[in-house]
Amino acid sequence: MENKIRKKIELSASGKEKLARMFNVTHRSVCYALDFKRNSVQAAKIREAALINGGKSVSYTHLRAHE
Repeated sequence: MENKIRKKIELSASGKEKLARMFNVTHRSVCYALDFKRNSVQAAKIREAALINGGKSVSYTHLRAHE
């Protein structure tokens, strides 16, 4: 198995909705930004705003079977 350390920002559902309205994007776009699945300038701004508004940065290990 292959271990990968991943990052994400945890934020409440209401916090995600607030960011979606603030940046005029969909809830899904906010989720992708907070899960580091997108790395655009706007995604970076969303992550920064999430941390300012009570989000917590966490790291976790993703176990993946080696193929």
